[in-house]
Amino acid sequence: MLIEALDSAPRDAARLVRPLSLLQAHNGLAGGWSVIQIVSHMATMEPLVLARFQRVVLEEIPMEPTMATVSAAVPGGAPVDDYVRRFDQLRQETTRFLTQLSHQAWLRACTHETLGVAKLHQLVRLLIAHDSEHLAQISTVRANL
Repeated sequence: MLIEALDSAPRDAARLVRPLSLLQAHNGLAGGWSVIQIVSHMATMEPLVLARFQRVVLEEIPMEPTMATVSAAVPGGAPVDDYVRRFDQLRQETTRFLTQLSHQAWLRACTHETLGVAKLHQLVRLLIAHDSEHLAQISTVRANL
C-alpha cells in the first residue's frame, strides 16, 4: 500500500499539470509557489529522501535533520512536464529501493531532529503526506489561475 501511494504521486502530478501553458505553470498565488516550483521542489526532495531511507537501512540509528528548509527551486524555461518526468524518474529509484527491502528493514529506525525516534515505514508515510500536501497545493494554484 505504501509503495502504491508513492508510485501514484508522479502520475497525479502529471494529471494536475495538464494542460498548463508555460506562463500558467510559472504563475503562483500571491506569496506562494507556482505549479512549476512545486513540482521542481518535489523532484529536488526525492534524492534527499532516498539518501535518508538508505542511511536508515544501512546505518545504526542515524541522526536525521529536518528537511523543512529545502525551498522551492526557481526553475528555468523548461515545460512543467519535464519537471514531472524528472520527479517520476527519481521516484522510481526510491520505490525500487524500498521494494527490495525485507520486513525487518522497514522497522529500522533513525533519530529524527523533530520527530525523535522514527522507523523507516513512518518516514515513508511522511513522504506520502508531503506528496499529498503538494498535490493539493497544485490543485489550489490551478483553481486560482
